[in-house]
Amino acid sequence: MLLRRITKHVKNENWFAVFIDFIIVVVGVFIGIQVANWNESQQDQKEQLVILELLELDIQSDIKLIETTTEMQKVIKADYLFCLDVLARKVDVPKAEFDKSFASMVILPKFTQKRTSFENLVSSGKLELIENLALTNQFITYYNDGYDGWNTAMQDYTRNIIAPYLMEFDYMQLPNNQSDNLKKHIEVNYGTYHDTSTHIDITQFDVKPKSIEDYRNNVFIINALRYKVLNIEGQIDAYTGLLEHSESLLDKISVEKLKISEGK
Repeated sequence: MLLRRITKHVKNENWFAVFIDFIIVVVGVFIGIQVANWNESQQDQKEQLVILELLELDIQSDIKLIETTTEMQKVIKADYLFCLDVLARKVDVPKAEFDKSFASMVILPKFTQKRTSFENLVSSGKLELIENLALTNQFITYYNDGYDGWNTAMQDYTRNIIAPYLMEFDYMQLPNNQSDNLKKHIEVNYGTYHDTSTHIDITQFDVKPKSIEDYRNNVFIINALRYKVLNIEGQIDAYTGLLEHSESLLDKISVEKLKISEGK
């Protein structure tokens, strides 16, 4: 319709009318582009909010797990220190009581970040939709924190060195025979403690359990306990730093979400 009208005005040499029609076309195209840009901007804002909320949920989950894991590690560290006190003759307890705390030697509580959402956003390129570059860099820093080095050290040393040695040295305690403090922590944070282990009387075997004196005279066990204390302190320190970072990130996510919602 508009093209036909412009053609008619050109034929009639009505240049003013042609000019007006031209302005109408230009304004219409401009408005169309602006509307399209506005719609795209609105869509980007919605996607930003979805992305931030996904990461926010994962970080909130991380915080809860860091706190629970750290509490458990402190209990286990106390078990190690108790065992060292017994071996140093600072504490005098029956072998059965020592065994309960020593059972923590093969336990490997650790924290692992929830990375699925972040990695999917990176691989799809959608992380770049976050307009706040400083916030994006903080996400990248958070998900590339070096905390896991302590986890690897603890896991490798326990599984490859400590556990094989202890299995040859003495009867290892079954999971149902942990220290009272550790059992209590499990009940509070993970539900009622259920004893599902099969009880086997070790006195029926010819090999007799080691005495506390045997443990006191074993430098490997003393050093293993000392190393585990050092490593678990490293884990706790690393998790504490990561916790501070995650809490700071949550605050900044909240601020950014508010800015986006208000269109700032």
